[in-house]
Amino acid sequence: MKWLLKQSILYEICIASIIMVLSITSSLYFRAYTLTTWDAVQFALALKEYNIFVHQPHPPGYISWIVLLKTVNYLVGDPNLSAIILNSVIAGLSTYIIYYIMYMFYKYSKAFSLLVSLTWLFNPVTWYYRSIAENYVVGVFFTLLILTLLYFYRET
Repeated sequence: MKWLLKQSILYEICIASIIMVLSITSSLYFRAYTLTTWDAVQFALALKEYNIFVHQPHPPGYISWIVLLKTVNYLVGDPNLSAIILNSVIAGLSTYIIYYIMYMFYKYSKAFSLLVSLTWLFNPVTWYYRSIAENYVVGVFFTLLILTLLYFYRET
């Protein structure tokens, strides 16, 4: 029994790793090399001076997003690349949550759940927003996280 448990945990770790590698590599390969929108410029300016009154960034301020960006930017040194790396990691986590939700809701097969989650990951709109310096992928992540927590709450 312990061997089966270890094997299933190893399988989930492999799936999560594959999803994360696919998300990061595809985002970095097709990334935007410049800040593509006005919001992205405001986020980049907020890394140097956080001031909502001069729209660095625009209201409501996105405090947690700026803190995460500053952390990644400290390691990378490029605001645009920092946002894209952060987006690709969050998109990878979101994809794994979709995989997990699909399997928990329908219990059909893990291969089908993986196919559905990868379909979301390589959807052109999702791919675009994780390849530019915007924060829309974060909204998807927290929506999926809340959905998963509500599912667990309902099951207990």
